Amino acid sequence: MVEFRREVKQLAQFVEKHGWVGGLRRWTWQDSGQACRWITNEMSSGQIAWALLLPPPGGKDIFIADVTFGAAPIVLSKIYNRVLSWSFLPDMNKIAEERARHLGVENVVFLNDVVSDSLLNFKCEIELSIFILSSDLLNVMPRATLKEGLKSVLREIAGRATQGWTNIILSPKKVRMERKALWELRGFSRRELVSLSKEFNFVCTRTYFFRRAPEDVREVLPSRNWSRKSLKEIGDYFLENCLSKKLVSNSLKHAIKSSILGFPSRVLVLSRFRNQRSIMDGLLENIQSSKLVEGPLTVQRYFRGNPNTILLRLGGPFGKKYICRIPLGFGSSIARASTNYAMLEKLRGTVLISKKVPKPVTKGEYQNQLYFLETYLEGCMCVMTSANCQELYGKVRPYLFSFVLDNGREHKIEEETFTQIIGKDIRTLKKYGKEGKDEDRINILESVLKERFMGRTMRLGLMHGDFKIENILFDSEGVSGVFDWDLGTVMGLPFVDLLYFYWYSFYYEKSKGIIDFIMNCFSSGGGDPCFKAWCDEYREALAISQDAVVYYAACFWIHYITNVGGALMSNYNKEQYQINIKQPLEFFLRKVGA
Repeated sequence: MVEFRREVKQLAQFVEKHGWVGGLRRWTWQDSGQACRWITNEMSSGQIAWALLLPPPGGKDIFIADVTFGAAPIVLSKIYNRVLSWSFLPDMNKIAEERARHLGVENVVFLNDVVSDSLLNFKCEIELSIFILSSDLLNVMPRATLKEGLKSVLREIAGRATQGWTNIILSPKKVRMERKALWELRGFSRRELVSLSKEFNFVCTRTYFFRRAPEDVREVLPSRNWSRKSLKEIGDYFLENCLSKKLVSNSLKHAIKSSILGFPSRVLVLSRFRNQRSIMDGLLENIQSSKLVEGPLTVQRYFRGNPNTILLRLGGPFGKKYICRIPLGFGSSIARASTNYAMLEKLRGTVLISKKVPKPVTKGEYQNQLYFLETYLEGCMCVMTSANCQELYGKVRPYLFSFVLDNGREHKIEEETFTQIIGKDIRTLKKYGKEGKDEDRINILESVLKERFMGRTMRLGLMHGDFKIENILFDSEGVSGVFDWDLGTVMGLPFVDLLYFYWYSFYYEKSKGIIDFIMNCFSSGGGDPCFKAWCDEYREALAISQDAVVYYAACFWIHYITNVGGALMSNYNKEQYQINIKQPLEFFLRKVGA
């Protein structure tokens, strides 16, 4: 408990002094151990898949009691006119305010306290209130304090709430406490639900279960619409099924698969409307209005993609299926979703691979939220092991070769081309290399790569950029699909996809990091004989000299560290920086004789 408060206070001091990005980085660096687990858990905007379950904006205000250090209010600011944000811990408010300022978000108001006078000063009309309760917060605050606090805040909000007010409570199921405290912290009892509903005129209750929210959203499974059931029945349901681990209804079994104990969090929605629509409902209608999709759509599954992207598997008539990508937040998530859609359009006329990628259907915007729709690929995912790596590589091999041989063309490497294929990633690396005082050595490596590549004619082709076994589907005939082209390009360097396929699909699990892979595979006499055979065959087919391989390996490392792991770079502590940046940089400089 004390540790969490201390860490939040320290982070707030760094952010106040150095700004959001600089403060976050310096706070991480001051500790040589692993970064606090909540640095990614609480701060990621990707955790708010539940935003799709919110009612659509009605032009009024929303209130959010926030523990996401501004992530949730900032994302919701794109959808709602004005967001009133209040943090349970005062230092969280300072961090969130600086984060919003960094992103240029102006329609989030940060409240120091929640009393009627404060809300009146802002002339609030609250149509939606959200309470996000994380396990860290629940461990910090005594349960009696928290419950009474929630009720008192609800009473303050009720004075400024609209007739259609909806209140949402997102809470984890598992907290490291004794069982009784766990139940009391996790939700309101039957009697409390009835009391709350009478006091605030709530007439409809819905419950949604999350696999890992709010710490890490993986999948959302909606329960039944409870609007026709009494609050007493809902309370009985939670008491019987949460505590006794039993399910008494077949329909409920179908709705939540096995046991709600398998879903560590829930979203409890209390509304003054019986038939409350959600943003999800409006989104589906918006997609259907494009007339590129036939018939009504239903959501078959919700799951999370990186970075900060929600993926919906949608079902249509006649067994048709689609994937809808919804990039949350700002920056890289939108850029990568846009790149994926653009790549799918470019891949339509390519050799071999065009029939193995999703087909782009439509893209659009709903409530200021972008979405991208593509066809769904059928197939099975495989795990790559030492026993099956040769077999799986044999199935993938034709596509790796076709990327460059069939779909590539010769380019003379000028300054602009160099910047496109690797220069822009080097600039990103320099930005983070300043922290470790390695900018000069990165400049040396850049000069070496320019000397090697510029002025030469090279064959550049398709590059997936994230070519790992998790992004490939198989059937009885071989590869049935390749998806997630959000780091792809039609003018990419050879070897990057091959190296990434081996490293992330097979070697990643047993290595200590990327430096371990690099040193084992590219040191003299090192490397797996199987991998060496793959590289030799690939190199000979593309007419690449043996001494050039290390230069392509350096480009692979730069691509991986700045694109695939780019979101994590700002959170590296000293140890992580050593493994991922400093040691690989020193290794490649030695290998190229610089």
